[in-house]
Amino acid sequence: MTLLSRFLYHWKSICLNRIRRFQIRSGFLLEDSVKIALSQQGFTVTDVKRINRKEFDVVAVLGRVIYNVQCKNNLVDLSRIESNATRFARYNRQLDRYYAQALAKEEGREQLLKDRLGLADIRHAVVSRFPIATTNPRIIPYSRIGRFKEIVTGRSA
Repeated sequence: MTLLSRFLYHWKSICLNRIRRFQIRSGFLLEDSVKIALSQQGFTVTDVKRINRKEFDVVAVLGRVIYNVQCKNNLVDLSRIESNATRFARYNRQLDRYYAQALAKEEGREQLLKDRLGLADIRHAVVSRFPIATTNPRIIPYSRIGRFKEIVTGRSA
């Protein structure tokens, strides 16, 4: 069973993940599932997608706080762990830096959201479809999306 699972995962990686349309579609599906999860936790998901040609993935409000969530669907190829652990660790560090840069970029344009929604407090987070090893508490693996509210507010859902 393990060999069959590895084969199917590898086949999917080779055949589907190289098709740009598949990657884009899976990114939109990730955004939709994040919106649903946030709604279930009491967030009000806004319809904000673009302001002044700047795109936002998921913008939600809880209380008087705006939550700007970037959804990252970067592929983590599990076969890299087995084939070359050093290379995988380097890729993990690269993703960690990339996600930190995405957060910094969002902080630089947060005034757009504040002006549009009329709120002064904003928090930014990245939801990563594939978990990465990080010490950044604002990078949340999708596997923990059901606890998003607890993670970002420090209170239970």
